[in-house]
Amino acid sequence: MVNINLDPKVERIPISTLILGHFIEHLGRCIENGIWMYKETKRLLLNEFLLERVPADLFQKMAELKPPIIRYPGGCFSDTYHWKDGIGPRDKRPKRRNKAWGGLLKSALYNVGPKERNHFGTDEFLTLCEKLNAEKYLNINFGSGTIEEAVDWVEYTNGDKNSEYGKLRVKNGHKEPYNVKYWGIANEIYGFWEKGYCKTPQKYARRYIEFTKAMRKVDPTIKFIACGCNRSNWNRPLLEQIKDHVDYLSVHIYLPMIGILSNLLRKNPLPATERVYYSIVNSSYCVEDLIIKTEEDILATLGPNGFDKCKIALDEWNIWYHYSQIYRADKPPYILRDGLWTAGVLNTLIRHAKSIGMANFAQMVNCIGMILTYDNQVVLNPHFHVFKMYSKAIQANFLPIQMDCPIITSKPFGKNIPTLKRPVLDIIATISEDGKTFSFFCINKHYKEAVQAKFNFNNEIDIKINPNIEMCLLYHDNPFITNSKKSPNEIDLKENTLSNGANPYSHEFPPHSITSLQFRIEK
Repeated sequence: MVNINLDPKVERIPISTLILGHFIEHLGRCIENGIWMYKETKRLLLNEFLLERVPADLFQKMAELKPPIIRYPGGCFSDTYHWKDGIGPRDKRPKRRNKAWGGLLKSALYNVGPKERNHFGTDEFLTLCEKLNAEKYLNINFGSGTIEEAVDWVEYTNGDKNSEYGKLRVKNGHKEPYNVKYWGIANEIYGFWEKGYCKTPQKYARRYIEFTKAMRKVDPTIKFIACGCNRSNWNRPLLEQIKDHVDYLSVHIYLPMIGILSNLLRKNPLPATERVYYSIVNSSYCVEDLIIKTEEDILATLGPNGFDKCKIALDEWNIWYHYSQIYRADKPPYILRDGLWTAGVLNTLIRHAKSIGMANFAQMVNCIGMILTYDNQVVLNPHFHVFKMYSKAIQANFLPIQMDCPIITSKPFGKNIPTLKRPVLDIIATISEDGKTFSFFCINKHYKEAVQAKFNFNNEIDIKINPNIEMCLLYHDNPFITNSKKSPNEIDLKENTLSNGANPYSHEFPPHSITSLQFRIEK
């Protein structure tokens, strides 16, 4: 029996509404014949102004996620993208080679970026966000673009209708400003693979400040995301220089990162074994290691109140174990085990609510995506169901708990996942602003066995629990099961109302499962 002790009197930490964010990029089948249908199709399309070629069934699933924020247009693509290519009449928009993902020296080595026809651009993306009621996050072209280009983009999206680019926005069909609040300045610019590669943080910082000062002259209310790294010798010098010009420090992580050759040559780099299962599920704690290191960088540079000045934006994260998944994430497919890993990362983000300002799962559609599109159907990966569970049940504040729990020791996998010793249950508690609703997210990582847990509410407080507890479960008897075109509903959420509320409350969690429990307090 695992004992979970919860005291509603302890400090509550506000959770950013943006931690369940998403990301889309001109890569693979994310935009091209994913979100935007270039080819002829019998699928029902939205057929609305600026969203004429968005599939209706895909939009419905995107809407079910209730995305709080979506990042666009990249990623690596953003540092080669000129936004003016993607506005105005579509028959006059230029075709461009995808310089970020379109192949190396005319080789097919990584030719996973179709030639860009630019029919889905600024207005289409921002209108899609408005229809989804999502915040917009634009990443400017730092690598091959200019400061003037970025300034013009801010004016186009946020400027008065009588400004030069505001008039152009009105002409293109959107009278009022889009009010884009979040702007990323470069993507992974510390890397040799990125257009505009900056060898030192000082070089990046100098130009970064020039961008932010010029962009804020157009709109002083916008927030900036700077390009951080997993190295302190980049983050700390960078923050020291830009500390008056930054709101978020971006970091990225993909696991297990087994290497280029393994990605290209092996059909399934992750064997369906118990040993690898534990290595992957426990490795969500590698994300926590990155967060802790980044927290230390912020506090060491900006002082003990550093998170008031700059928070972390984990604006790319996912499990990604084969190169081909970058085109469409079905060869090899994602499995239930990967859903447990995703939930583990979300629990980590909630646990670090003081420092996490936003997070963006990479990506939303097809490309290492949680939603897969085909000619006549949509298939949902396990990540989708995890995000849907959390978006429905999460409350406004993180509430720390105490727990005694058996430990699982997992073996190393590749170069990036070490031996890890972590509790068999990963449990997070969240509480509403009025203190009347508790939501627990519980991951039972045990491969074979159910785990019984007892929730103990502090008896010093007169707490009466409503006997009806809302439960949502993601489970299958096979942790390696996947959804596919032939079997699209193998993995799905099961919702139920349990009528046995008590204090303490006991619950049995199935093996390799994710459960949300919502308690309502009567007094």
